[in-house]
Formats: sequence, structure tokens, C-alpha cells
Amino acid sequence: MILKQCQALVDLSPDIATWNNSKYGFLRFSSLHSLSTIRKHWTLYIGTKDLSKSEMDSLRAEFRKCSRVKGSDGATLQGFPLTSLRSAGPLWKELSDVGPQQSRRYWETGVTFDDRDKLAKANEINPTFAFSAMGKGFALHYGSDPVLPFHLAKTLAPISGSRSDETITINPGALLSIGARRNAPPW
Repeated sequence: MILKQCQALVDLSPDIATWNNSKYGFLRFSSLHSLSTIRKHWTLYIGTKDLSKSEMDSLRAEFRKCSRVKGSDGATLQGFPLTSLRSAGPLWKELSDVGPQQSRRYWETGVTFDDRDKLAKANEINPTFAFSAMGKGFALHYGSDPVLPFHLAKTLAPISGSRSDETITINPGALLSIGARRNAPPW
């Protein structure tokens, strides 16, 4: 899915005028340099489908190594991550158990869902993990948490008449992923 989307973005971004007239034109670039830089990354992500088995194995090993990085106190940096609590706003306490679990699962598996069947099928490296501004290789910040940009307060305490009808007592790990996905369409 990511590779297909990256290809669509590359096709829509040969220049600023084409980009601005595309369905993504509401996301403005201030210069051709900025557009070219992000386009370069989309192209690199597409190129991951052509990496050799040894290159993919190397990326997997880097991911596993980084998921076990230790801080100065000897605890894993992902030992008790609190970054997702920001997404819950005033309901942060409702997320205090589930948020760190979600973040640890992400760092252990590379995905946010907890369905065992889906986890078993999730055996491809996320192409966005393969390249960064640092170059080729895994270079994800230790505080990265994919639910952080989403407003989870609505998911934790559904508002009458909203699209979110789950409560925190129903499969909490899956709930965060569902809440994040439901927040994405307005973008």
C-alpha cells in the first residue's frame, strides 16, 4: 500500500504546478527544492521493492537492534513510553496503560495493530524505515509513536453523534489504531 501511494505521489509531483493542481495540492511546498527533497524520499521508498534479500535482512536486523536499545539507566528506551499520552489531551490517564503497550508493540513488530492473524502476515519492512535524511538504513527516533499525531480524546470518551462509538474497555490496543485511522480522513 505504501509503495503504491508513493508511486502516485511521485507521478503527481514532477513540478510545483502539477502538484498544486493535483488532489494533494492543498499541501503546499514553499520551493521546488522542498518538493524535490520529499519526492526523492518517495522514490527511495519505491526502490525498496528492489532491495536484495541481504539488504532486507540487514534492515530487519537494524530494526530489531534499535527496538532493544538501552538507555543510561539500563532500561529499554521504549520501556515506558509516554509520548502517546499527549494525544489523549485531558483524558491522558485513560491512556496511561494502553498507550505504552501500543508503543512497545510498534517498536517490537513495526505495526500498530494487535490482531494475531494480521501480525503473522506483517512480514514486510515498512519502506519508510529504509531511508531517512541520514541516508540508507534504519534511523527512527526512539520516541516515535504512530498514534501521537491523532486526537484520541474522542476515541477514549466518545461524543454523542460522532463516528467513534467504541470505549476504552473494548480491546484497548486495537482501539488506538481504530481511533487514529478514524481521525485521518479529515486531513
